[in-house]
Amino acid sequence: MSQSEGVERTLKVLKVISRSGTLAILWVLHDRGEARFKRLMHESGVPQKTLAVRLSELVKLGLVELHAYQDKNGKAYHVYKLTEKGQVFVKEIGARLIQQLVRAKRDLRKIEREVTGRVYAQTHVTRASSVLKDTR
Repeated sequence: MSQSEGVERTLKVLKVISRSGTLAILWVLHDRGEARFKRLMHESGVPQKTLAVRLSELVKLGLVELHAYQDKNGKAYHVYKLTEKGQVFVKEIGARLIQQLVRAKRDLRKIEREVTGRVYAQTHVTRASSVLKDTR
């Protein structure tokens, strides 16, 4: 691989890694070792459509691999795992960093929900106060 090809590949990886949900997906796979699509969606918090796109990108980059299996009834299912290259990548960027970023994002979502809930509740309290004043 030439130097320019290496740089181009690194830029592709960075582009995918910087997209929404990618770090959360990598963390779940790092933490669990493997996961089915629904578990990845649930544990990473990444929406279904975004998850499908990110997994496809990660497979193309060689960071994640898809394994097909059959259950005892013959029904096919798929499991995603980090490749050896993916494991090295996660270790290089630091599993702790990924974990901290994912937790920070979850905390931010929680705070957003709390703030939104307070604003919603305050709006209803204000409206209720207005109605009570009008009935006096």
